Amino acid sequence: MAISTVTTTAPLNPAYKQDEFEFYLEDLRAKALVVQAGSTSPVVEAARKLGIIIIELITGTDRAAGDFDLISNSGNRAEHSGPSEADDIALILHTSGTTVRPKIVPLSHKNVTASDDNIAKLLMLTPEDRCLNVMPLFHINGLIDAVLSSLGAGASIHCTPGFNALRFFNWMNEAKPTWYTAVPSKHQAVLSRADKNRDVIDSVPLRFIRSSSSSQPSQVFAEL
Repeated sequence: MAISTVTTTAPLNPAYKQDEFEFYLEDLRAKALVVQAGSTSPVVEAARKLGIIIIELITGTDRAAGDFDLISNSGNRAEHSGPSEADDIALILHTSGTTVRPKIVPLSHKNVTASDDNIAKLLMLTPEDRCLNVMPLFHINGLIDAVLSSLGAGASIHCTPGFNALRFFNWMNEAKPTWYTAVPSKHQAVLSRADKNRDVIDSVPLRFIRSSSSSQPSQVFAEL
């Protein structure tokens, strides 16, 4: 979010292998890679192989959330300095590419803010709401539907390390959310453990549950 205020950002799946990172970095024509300092991810080697500038993100447990440094040995300067404008591209995402080569989808700041504003209004989000987000932050569902819609409404967000049905109700008990969003397969995994976690369900009443990305089977809808 911070980086997209000054340049186009393309979040990638951290689980990719090196050849996949090379494909996406080349396809995006990336000029720089931001990675956590000391990272052993294969994306670092992919960036070096392609001659892409590496910018390390440095933070620490003694620093507040959002307090970090970006360090690079490159002396390159941005072609256009200053904050992004409404028609500038904020995000570049790829389609899933399950049947054909993944396609690049550019989203302007105007696109992104219109989307999160519409979602916030549809869900009637207020500063009292808190979303438990189990969706990945390189996916539009997690990035815009959950995070940006919440922040745009002045609400709060609790981001997990990723979906884990075994930990879901512990996260729910810790975060005390008013809603969560997921895709149908994840909802089904949550339901499979619901009977064993009635105490958490009773103590953390949800205002609503959101399902997206594909149609929800009617039985799962009823059980939710």
